[in-house]
Amino acid sequence: MYNLLLLRELSPASLRSELSRIFRVTPRNVDVSDQDEMENRNWDAIVSCEFSQGSGDIPWRLGIYATEEVEAPPTEEDLAAEIACSLHVSVLFPGTIALPSVWHATRSDGETGFVRIAEPEHEDEVLRVTRAEKILPELPNAPSGMLPEVIKELQIPTPVSDSILRPDLTGDRRYVYELLVNWERLTVRMSSGWPPSQWYPPEMFADDLRARDELAEMLKRLEASEQDIVRDLLTSLDTAYRESSVEDGGRSLGEALGAAEANIPLEPAWYWLRRPVDIPWEPHTGS
Repeated sequence: MYNLLLLRELSPASLRSELSRIFRVTPRNVDVSDQDEMENRNWDAIVSCEFSQGSGDIPWRLGIYATEEVEAPPTEEDLAAEIACSLHVSVLFPGTIALPSVWHATRSDGETGFVRIAEPEHEDEVLRVTRAEKILPELPNAPSGMLPEVIKELQIPTPVSDSILRPDLTGDRRYVYELLVNWERLTVRMSSGWPPSQWYPPEMFADDLRARDELAEMLKRLEASEQDIVRDLLTSLDTAYRESSVEDGGRSLGEALGAAEANIPLEPAWYWLRRPVDIPWEPHTGS
């Protein structure tokens, strides 16, 4: 089942032709019908598409289903991109981010980004796009900007930290593990181009460095043998941090934080004095 939101309506005929091409089936094996239409459908279709009226900024909704007869059906992302490019319409799809208000958006030029949608709270309200990472041609006046919430939701693998994960970790031991995970996630983000949007706000970066400070303090509460294990892992992660950063005395982060610069420690640890090779808080135009 594919769930898509379109920023303008399409003719059922054009959509039927496009779905026939994408799913590689004949047009007679594709049914495109209003969700309220029950009598004149092709119930034997291999690919079925129900459309319905949306509201506000989202005028059209699609629910698409392909039977097992379809060989190698496209992913939801690929289907959205194909429809967007061929039919010149911006298409939204849920993707893998488990936030009900956040959708992926694909423009007709292939550019992708996240959008935040405000669901109506009252009957007289309509769906609104309250922020879009990329400017959408159909909604040129929609607020543009990055979405911090998708960063926190993205699952980042942490194999180094997980090597000490045990079911019996509680209290200080558990907290040390969580702080180690946070530090590893930062190093992975730095080395992989700052997924998912090639952006990371300076406030979050500073929070990660404060968590690293706290990790150094929490280590002292562990037994000596446990400290040695964590320090070995931390050495590996610190090396990864150094490899993805350059020394700048903390200038870039301090300038980005502005008035919040006072929160930087008076005698910062070495990692406060380095900036990412690819600075992730540089301005994004949303174009």
